[in-house]
Amino acid sequence: MTGYRGRPLSLSSKEGLVKNIEQKTVTYSSAIEAVGQRAAEQYFGADWQLYAQCRLDDIDPEIFFEGDISDNSSNKKRKYAAKEAAKEVCAECIVRQECLTRALQTHEPNGVWGGMTTLERRRLTK
Repeated sequence: MTGYRGRPLSLSSKEGLVKNIEQKTVTYSSAIEAVGQRAAEQYFGADWQLYAQCRLDDIDPEIFFEGDISDNSSNKKRKYAAKEAAKEVCAECIVRQECLTRALQTHEPNGVWGGMTTLERRRLTK
């Protein structure tokens, strides 16, 4: 079994799970798969959103919703840069899959969720 970005999963002990979480080598989903929901929640907590990369203090939450502003030409460069920045944050996130799954399940109409824009999510579900 592999974890985050195909790295080997070493979850034979509590310390191994914690180490892999801290090093971002395991995702919430792969931890559940490896050690079960209860054990994974003991370390991640029941609310996976607490581990989202976008919750860090130095991340501006507005970048995830810049693409939703009106589409006039003066905003296009800013919108593109914001979407790309948001996707970069998502690419490093250990709960990216959970975020995308939730956005797809709830038909989230705005913003970048799980590394995908509103349009990308719509295309995925068609």
